[in-house]
Amino acid sequence: MLNLLKNRTPILLLSLFGLALFAASLLSGCCALGRGPRRTCVSKKGCPPKTALRRCGENVTAIALPLGTVLARGRQLDGKTVTVRSRLRRGGAICTLLACAPGTCCNGCGAMFMLTTAAKPDPSYPHTLTLMNVGQGPHPHDRLACGGDDSGVCCPFRTGQQVVATGTLRRRGRSSYGDTWTLENPRLCRP
Repeated sequence: MLNLLKNRTPILLLSLFGLALFAASLLSGCCALGRGPRRTCVSKKGCPPKTALRRCGENVTAIALPLGTVLARGRQLDGKTVTVRSRLRRGGAICTLLACAPGTCCNGCGAMFMLTTAAKPDPSYPHTLTLMNVGQGPHPHDRLACGGDDSGVCCPFRTGQQVVATGTLRRRGRSSYGDTWTLENPRLCRP
C-alpha cells in the first residue's frame, strides 16, 4: 500500500494543491455568487515586483552540478543535499473551476517552480525537478510558488533565469515515464 502511494505522490501533491486552491476560493466567497468583495483581476492590477535572487558565492557555483547529472544519479543522491544548476521554470497553472461572472476572475490559480532538462517542465517526467517547501519553516524562500487568478499568474522570481539551487533531493515516486523528483526547501541564488 505504501509503495502504491509513493508511485502516485506527484499526482497526489498536484491534486492536493488544486483542492487547497478550490477550498480557499470557496471559503473566501466567490465574487460570481455575489458573496464577498470583487477582486481586481491580475491582468488589470498587475503583478507585484519580482524579488531579485542574490548572487551565489564562488564556492556554491563551483560545486553546482548540471541538472541532467543530478537526475541521472538520482537514486544515489536520494535524501542527500545537492547543489544543482539549471534554468528556473514555472510549471503549468492549476486553477479552481468556479463559474465566474464575466470580468470577475474569481478562480484562484497557482503554479510551482521547477527545473528541467526539457523544453517544458512536467512533474510527471523524470527530466523535471519540482522545487518545494516541506515541513515547518522557516524556509530559505517562503514564497516558492506562483499565484493569481483566471487572468494570470504572478511569480515572485523571474523565470527563465539561470539559478543554482541547494536542497534535499527526494524521489517522490514513479510515474509511467520514470522516477519523479523534488528538491526540498531549496536555497536559490544566481551564478
